[in-house]
Amino acid sequence: MELIATHSFSRRYHDTLQDFWLAAVYGFSKAKRGKAPNAVDRYRLRKKYPFPATVWDGERTLYCYKQSARNELERFYLTNKYPTPYQKRELSERCELSYMQVCNWFKNKRMREKEQAMKLQQRYPGL
Repeated sequence: MELIATHSFSRRYHDTLQDFWLAAVYGFSKAKRGKAPNAVDRYRLRKKYPFPATVWDGERTLYCYKQSARNELERFYLTNKYPTPYQKRELSERCELSYMQVCNWFKNKRMREKEQAMKLQQRYPGL
C-alpha cells in the first residue's frame, strides 16, 4: 500500500492499482477480524481508506459516474434525448464509460423525467 501511496503512476494503470489498493485494504481487514468483509464493511473501508492521489484523479464520483461525465451526458441530453448508436459510442469514449453505461444512462434519464412529469400531472391536474 505504501508503494502505491508514495509513487506517481500513469493514468492508464489507475484501475489496476485501485484494485490492488482495495484488495490490500480488504485483506488487512480480513486478517484483523478473521473473516472477509461483507458489503457494508467494504463500503466503510472504502470511505475510511480512500484511494491515494497517486492512483486517482481526485474527481468526485456519484453513482459510479464522474461529475465531468455526468455533465457531458446532461449537456447532450438537452439537445437530443434519443442519441444514435454512433453518438452513444462517441459519448462513451469522451466520458470514459462503456457503451452500455451510456445507453442505460439515457434510458434511466428519460424514465426519471417521465415519472416526474406524471407526479406533477397528478399533483396539478390542470397543467
